[in-house]
Amino acid sequence: MKKSTMLIIFIVYVASIVVIGFFGMRVKVYDEVKYIKSIQMSVEAENENMFTLSEPVIDLTTKNPKYTLRVNFISCSLLDANNNRYLPLNLIPKIEYDTGEIEGSNLESITYTVSNEKLIEDSIISLDERGTLICREKLSINKNGEMEHKMYSFFIYVKPASMSGIGTGADILVIVV
Repeated sequence: MKKSTMLIIFIVYVASIVVIGFFGMRVKVYDEVKYIKSIQMSVEAENENMFTLSEPVIDLTTKNPKYTLRVNFISCSLLDANNNRYLPLNLIPKIEYDTGEIEGSNLESITYTVSNEKLIEDSIISLDERGTLICREKLSINKNGEMEHKMYSFFIYVKPASMSGIGTGADILVIVV
């Protein structure tokens, strides 16, 4: 190569380093990780008389807001294939990220866990990843041989799918009467 060609290549190389160093290069994040700061819960059902959701109380050990959801079968008229009453409820999370951004329901960023797996195995309750909770009436035979409604309860733990700090989940005590 000629000296002039080598000199031009060197000048372009040094000039590009100076330009990039002066103006900088824009960094683009493709897989941004947003950490959840808090989760607030609300519930929807076909009829508002089917449930009551209490105001949250902060749990002293987990620092999570703790809700009490009372499910009431008195106003229920929905029957499944076995003529058992059931209530479908939708758990609706309101997610606040550490960036201050608030999102209605990013279902990929949270998980639902039920404390009593026996209720799921016995098909008394079901809870899917979208937050649809179905509670079925639990019946038992009393001393007189008659069928009676039996009360039951369980916890639903709403947690971030990715690691977050203390107090970033929500606990729901569900009481079915």
